Amino acid sequence: MTKSQWSWWSITVIALVAGIILRFHQASVWNPYWGYDGGAHIEYVRVLKEERRLPTLTESYVAWHEPLFYVLAVPLLPNTFEDLRGSAVNALPTGIGILTMLLLASWTWVRTK
Repeated sequence: MTKSQWSWWSITVIALVAGIILRFHQASVWNPYWGYDGGAHIEYVRVLKEERRLPTLTESYVAWHEPLFYVLAVPLLPNTFEDLRGSAVNALPTGIGILTMLLLASWTWVRTK
């Protein structure tokens, strides 16, 4: 491996580790209701979990979103909605973000060999 490849990989690893640390930190402190339309997304998951159906467009303006992410979030949603900050529901976007970063790092590795 050349010196420039080592430099490139050093930067990549530092960015990857920083991104993972940031994701875990945000998952532990972020309340989904703080988002622009966080309540609507939580309501989407609640309808899936409690009523076992997709929400209609008249019930929620985010009902047009693809349901896969929400279906995956159903088992992670807590039974009470008072405090979602640090709950397991935050693990889903964290996991997806980390998986994306790892896939990008592996793609970078293949492309720079």
